[in-house]
Amino acid sequence: MADTVTASKLRALIGQLGRIQGDGSIFYDVEIKDAKIGYGNTRVLIAPITGTGEAWVNRSRVRLDGDPPDDVAGDEGGNDEA
Repeated sequence: MADTVTASKLRALIGQLGRIQGDGSIFYDVEIKDAKIGYGNTRVLIAPITGTGEAWVNRSRVRLDGDPPDDVAGDEGGNDEA
């Protein structure tokens, strides 16, 4: 059974730091700037810790401390367009 996403859970994501995988084995350190439900998935607006820009991605693409291993993370798939 899927966990219900509430407004307070979305707010709790904002400001957290994590990593996202780029091409190959490159990882980027990012900060979550905003969160929403979109395309049936939890989506987060991320910005790099160093550098510029921001992008909406599925929450499952961002690895935060305390996240489960890759093989049990939910909310996979979907389109990364905002």
